[in-house]
Amino acid sequence: MPWNPKGTIISMNNNACDSRNSLLLKTRGDAGYELAWLESELNKLEKAGGFTYIIAHIPVSQCLYEYRVRYMALMERY
Repeated sequence: MPWNPKGTIISMNNNACDSRNSLLLKTRGDAGYELAWLESELNKLEKAGGFTYIIAHIPVSQCLYEYRVRYMALMERY
């Protein structure tokens, strides 16, 4: 199957959500504005009629609650 040029792969560095990372207890929201960036990228792809596969190394179930809720809202939206 040939690659669709409207497709892309987004690799998330989701260390910014790891519930085992004690440094994140002070910034439970969007550390590094990663989710804001992801939303912007997904918005651009939607407007262009594209699609993406999102990969990450930490399961969303292990993310801090605030990050997990926002991430799942993005997945449901896009």
